[in-house]
Amino acid sequence: MKNKKYLFIDIDDYHYENRIYQIDSDLYEQYITLLNESKNFKIDVDILRFSKLYGKFDYKISNLFKTIDKFVVYILNLKNLKFLNIHINYRNLLFALLIAEKVKNINKNIFIIFSGQYMKTLDFSEIKIVDYIDFVCTSKSCIQSFCKLNRSKFLKLNKVDTLEKIKFEYKVFDNINLLREVVNIKVGEGCLFNCHYCTFKNFYSRYHQMNFIEIIDIMNKYNLVYGTNRFIFNHELFICDNFKLKNFCYELINNKYIFKWSCSTRIEFLNFENINLLKNSGCDCLFIGLESGSKVTQKKMNKNIKIDNILYTIELLSKSNINAIFSFIYKYPTETREDLIETFKLMFKIKTIEIKNKKSIFMYELSKINFFPNTLITHKYYDRLNFDI
Repeated sequence: MKNKKYLFIDIDDYHYENRIYQIDSDLYEQYITLLNESKNFKIDVDILRFSKLYGKFDYKISNLFKTIDKFVVYILNLKNLKFLNIHINYRNLLFALLIAEKVKNINKNIFIIFSGQYMKTLDFSEIKIVDYIDFVCTSKSCIQSFCKLNRSKFLKLNKVDTLEKIKFEYKVFDNINLLREVVNIKVGEGCLFNCHYCTFKNFYSRYHQMNFIEIIDIMNKYNLVYGTNRFIFNHELFICDNFKLKNFCYELINNKYIFKWSCSTRIEFLNFENINLLKNSGCDCLFIGLESGSKVTQKKMNKNIKIDNILYTIELLSKSNINAIFSFIYKYPTETREDLIETFKLMFKIKTIEIKNKKSIFMYELSKINFFPNTLITHKYYDRLNFDI
């Protein structure tokens, strides 16, 4: 008798330019954990990325819903599929619901699981009435709740030292090149700030960062097995603890590692000393949330970046050969035309600095404000929201 198939779906890359070379660390750790335990349950574990199928679908973002229909057909043609785990985050919930409903309507015997930290932010009284979702897994990525045949029976698998067993699973991973070329590492969790639009603080009850020795040990093991030398650190505030950052950077520098890595930070945590440390230790890209060039909007968001002080820091960064992605939010509820013009002015100044020094590349990520569950702006403006689906 052939093993049943347990399929993880990553639809975070539904746009061909969106994070194709990244896999969410939460999804990745769930996948690895279950993969290592799969022999105990007689199941085959696999992961399917939306972006891997573009060629098959004649993909067009303007035709996304028809593309999803084709994606569902592809899934249902997979042999022995029994469990479908769709990883959820703030970008893909709508598409996950569409896929799950379509799959269930065609084959009611497929057990559908919604998983991920983001599920913690949702209203479970609403989730329960969605009859095409069989189980919701909101545990941390170090615990994989594997569901058997119904909602009342499930088994929690404790986190195993997956990296110690990774060589044993090499042939399985060999078909998933993106898991080897660039590896996401969850190096911490939690946030020390309380921006009114952000849902990240809802995920965790405390701020925590992994020990620098542990991080480098993980990097070394991936490099040893797969030759991986590029890493993306998943943590909003990796640079905020200057003591830990120095230990990490000096360890990489002193041992002459050739790894390239990137992370997220707030602009306030950067200075002349640690920018040089970042550069010399292999950091080649930073994701920095500025969100607005308006002092008024900064205060309304509770982001509270001192706009007058950041251009000096950006000037330092522009001479370091470290690239940066600066994120901005528009259409904040209180934003005026004058506020938006201030954002454009800041973007222009940043680009002017980049062009002048010609070392680092500065890019922008522009996002329309989203009203995520359990954020302060969602609670404040909920009665005024118009749903467009």
